[in-house]
Amino acid sequence: MRLSAAVVLLFAPPLAAQGRGDSLVKNMKVFPATPKIIEVAGPMRNFTSALGVRCTYCHVGSEDIPIEQYDFANDTKRA
Repeated sequence: MRLSAAVVLLFAPPLAAQGRGDSLVKNMKVFPATPKIIEVAGPMRNFTSALGVRCTYCHVGSEDIPIEQYDFANDTKRA
């Protein structure tokens, strides 16, 4: 259950921003062009859990900064 709490805390700010109408989802190639954050957060949580990795495995960011500051649209990482 600890992992579930971490996932909720991890995605809480982006989900809250979605409610305000902020566009945090950019550069979509697999999901619809303008998905709701919740439509992306669930599958991303499943990917990280299944692979045993964290967001920074695929996305530009670091564990010591808030997730809102990650550059999810950046495609420079090979993973």
